Amino acid sequence: DTLSKIVINNDNDNKVEDEDVDLALHEKMKFAKRNSRKKKPQKPIQPESMPKYPQSCFFLYLNERRAGMRQKYPGKRMYELSILIAEEWNNKPPEAKKVY
Repeated sequence: DTLSKIVINNDNDNKVEDEDVDLALHEKMKFAKRNSRKKKPQKPIQPESMPKYPQSCFFLYLNERRAGMRQKYPGKRMYELSILIAEEWNNKPPEAKKVY
């Protein structure tokens, strides 16, 4: 009985050590995964002399309407005003949008 208890205890100790090793390996792999994420390639820096793209029709409309909407709704935040202006834009007929 004593010999079997010693063997059982040794087996349990090995299991505990195996669990510790497995846990340590798991943590090590998790850390390696976290640090091995590929970084996105950075866009090349373009010279300042390069022309900018023209604004879209909606942004031209947004810039035109923004001041009027701020006066009409002084307590609203910019994103709320943008939502209201976007709704106006979506409800406009295509003929009215051609101006922009």
